[in-house]
Amino acid sequence: MIELLDRIRREDFIKPTQEALGKEAKFINKEERKFLPMFRKGLYAAREFLENEMIEPDMIYSMRTIMNGALPSENYPKLLGKFTDKKYKKYEPLTWIPSE
Repeated sequence: MIELLDRIRREDFIKPTQEALGKEAKFINKEERKFLPMFRKGLYAAREFLENEMIEPDMIYSMRTIMNGALPSENYPKLLGKFTDKKYKKYEPLTWIPSE
């Protein structure tokens, strides 16, 4: 295993790989844009909880892909310590952002 890692780290392996990938920035084209939600994670209820229950880390989890209007996972910090807007069942997507 160590030998394999040493071979990968060698400059004669890295340089051709960088040349093949190119140095310019990569952008998503129109055709690829429709697939973005498939690669993003959404927030879901890890267990059942009631309306007006304070959200703790063990209550929510992120899962790929964003379905049924689930919040993107970057909203996770905004939810912690806030109170739920309704009753949620386990695995149900979280669909609201609490007001500041």
